[in-house]
Amino acid sequence: MLLVASDVSYVSDGNGNTTAVLVPIHVWRAMKQELVSNDDDNSENHSDVQKYSKTFYEFAGDRALVRLHYPAYCDVEVDEEGVAISYLPLNVHGCGANEQEAITDMAQELEYLYQHSLQQDDEHLTEYAKKIKYGTLLLVKEIVHGES
Repeated sequence: MLLVASDVSYVSDGNGNTTAVLVPIHVWRAMKQELVSNDDDNSENHSDVQKYSKTFYEFAGDRALVRLHYPAYCDVEVDEEGVAISYLPLNVHGCGANEQEAITDMAQELEYLYQHSLQQDDEHLTEYAKKIKYGTLLLVKEIVHGES
């Protein structure tokens, strides 16, 4: 499993807009916990969180189908706010009101990471970014655009 670094990296498109954030999982969990505790301090609401693992062979999004070289074992978290799917080796997360929306979000995240990874020269990347780049290139087999 990929070790998660303590720095936060931002991935932006050519216009300078941040389109994906590579946040270390411990930071992401802390942010999520802070949001949950700020929304409601009642501990009984935390018992409604359902956690399980799920294996994905592809992620179907609105714009593209992301096919994988090997199965991705993801953590799924369901609560009253919606669904979060996390692929921890690449620190990629998809969120949505339901599982299908979270899968669509994962497809968009992986599509962007894959396209961005193809364009980046190693000399301009940190070691953490190189791990994300090559992890993405190893995971994603192909991206099929159009109807998914």
